[in-house]
Amino acid sequence: MAGSGSSDVRTPIFSGENYEFWKIKMVTRGVKRALDTFNTAIVSPIYYAMFTSFTIFASAIMFKYTRARSTFNYRNVR
Repeated sequence: MAGSGSSDVRTPIFSGENYEFWKIKMVTRGVKRALDTFNTAIVSPIYYAMFTSFTIFASAIMFKYTRARSTFNYRNVR
């Protein structure tokens, strides 16, 4: 049935390889399901807030790591 939005292509089975591809595929699938279930006016702000929060959190962790590492490396240099 052409144009029905369905596909006859079978999705490959996750075998533990190509993790980045599967991560993007599953996140996209989750967002698509959320958009199918809820209104875009609800999903988009929540998605934006979660993404922003986790980005700030990850940046803080990386900043602490680089800050601690850089002071350790330069402290004993003469």
